[in-house]
This record gives sequence, structure tokens and C-alpha cells, in this order.
Amino acid sequence: EVGGLRERSADARRSGTPCLFKLAFDRGRGLLVGGEVHVWPRDVVGRAKGNGDTFFTLKRAGVVDEASALGLELGVTLPTAEHTVGSGKADDAVSTIYCRDLGPVHIDANLNALRLAVVDAGSSHLQWGISISIPLSALLRHHR
Repeated sequence: EVGGLRERSADARRSGTPCLFKLAFDRGRGLLVGGEVHVWPRDVVGRAKGNGDTFFTLKRAGVVDEASALGLELGVTLPTAEHTVGSGKADDAVSTIYCRDLGPVHIDANLNALRLAVVDAGSSHLQWGISISIPLSALLRHHR
């Protein structure tokens, strides 16, 4: 997978070309390798360019029953970018995933933890995230 990314704030901009390679060992195990092929950050200090950091994620999934499954992802981001483009330190991530089919609707619930080695002043090294996704197409079909 290859894409484009653009971030902008009041005093900084960042553009990049993220890429992701997926390798499945079997139905329940896989490896993701990715990063940014080109990064162009610009802030009050100046401009830079180069390749971004590289991440590796091991994925494990298992079926609970006919309608649900559990997953676990363990990841590390390695500081492969030049310091002007990346943080210069390794970051770690853990994600748990619960998938459930409720009739025609498929729900994914994720709990994520990310340990950042380098943070802005006043920010925590540990970042948490919770997400729930439900495809709108399934909900719309169900209510017709």
C-alpha cells in the first residue's frame, strides 16, 4: 500500500509518502513492515527532507466463535530516519482488537497503547487510544 499524507498546524507542515507491506504467514499470523518513503517537514527552524522511520508489527488473530474474533498486534518503530525528519528514538506499540458480527453489521473495537521515546514538553510518553468502527453501508442496508 502506498499513500499520501499532509499535516498542517499554525507554524509547521509535514508531507510524506507512507508505504506498507503486508505478509501473512497463515490465516491468523502476519507481519507488517512500513514507514514513509519520503518526508518533507517544515517548521520555524527550516525545511528538511528524507526517508522516515521504519515500523514492524507482528499480528496474531484467533477465532472465538462463529461471530467473533480476537487479535493482538505488537509493534516497534525503529529510528531509521535522519534526526531532522524522525525522532531519533524507538517507539513501542500494543493493540488489542475485538471483532464481532451482529447480524449484517460487523464491529471492530480496538484498544491501543503507544510508548513514545521522544515527546513535547508537558506530553506523556504513554499514549492510549480506543476506537470502534462500524461500516455505515451495513447500517444503511439494515435500516431500509
